[in-house]
Amino acid sequence: MRLGDGPLPIQEAVSVLRDVARALAYAHEQRLRAESACEVGPLGSYDDAMAALGLGDRAGAVAGLKRSMERHELFGIEASPGCNPVFDPLHELRSFQELMRRYGIKMCEAG
Repeated sequence: MRLGDGPLPIQEAVSVLRDVARALAYAHEQRLRAESACEVGPLGSYDDAMAALGLGDRAGAVAGLKRSMERHELFGIEASPGCNPVFDPLHELRSFQELMRRYGIKMCEAG
C-alpha cells in the first residue's frame, strides 16, 4: 500500500510518521549548517520538536512543543499532539503530560 491509496493501518501510519520525523531531523541538521554558513533565520519551535523527536531526544521534543505552544505556532500545525501517534514516545514523560494538561489538550492512549 502506498500513501494516497487510502487509509493506512495504524502501525504503517506510525511508521510513516516516524520516517517523516527522521527526515525533518535530517533537514533540521542541514538547516543548522546553512544558518551557520549564511545567517538564515531560525526554524520554528515545532520543527525543532519534530527534529528532536526524530533524533530520539524526547526532552528536546517536549521543550520544542512547549515553545511552539507558548508562541502559538502549534495550533495552526497540529490540532492534537496528545493524540498524534508520532508523539507516542513522549506520553510517558511527566513533562509532556503536564504540558498537555496545561493547555487542556486531551491525551489519547499510546498505540
